[in-house]
Amino acid sequence: MNAETRLGMIYIIKAGPYYKIGKSSIGWQRPKTVIDRMNGVEPKLPFQADLLAQYQCFFQDMDRIERLLHDRFSDKRHKGEWFELSDADLLWTLEQDEMPFWWVGWNIDILPTIGLKELPERIYGLA
Repeated sequence: MNAETRLGMIYIIKAGPYYKIGKSSIGWQRPKTVIDRMNGVEPKLPFQADLLAQYQCFFQDMDRIERLLHDRFSDKRHKGEWFELSDADLLWTLEQDEMPFWWVGWNIDILPTIGLKELPERIYGLA
């Protein structure tokens, strides 16, 4: 698999009042999936961690997208990649047509906890 066809994933994990915006590579010999990342994060947290969203993109866009999201929410940074986001912030991530995501999945079980009743049509629900 060459660099142009590798895939990347931007993810948002919710843990208590905080959200982690991170990235993970897909398509390597030993891919680090979002679940692998959660397994590495959750035992260290005082809150249950839930995968809220996944944004699939090309590998070469992954760093730029993560940086864009970190910059967008820099005033809400708690520590490192952890942010205190509002429902409006989360909705903003769903409305960004110009970002080079080509597949987005949201955890439908979490929607009520962030004040959403349903997802926009173009967003896939993750059970």
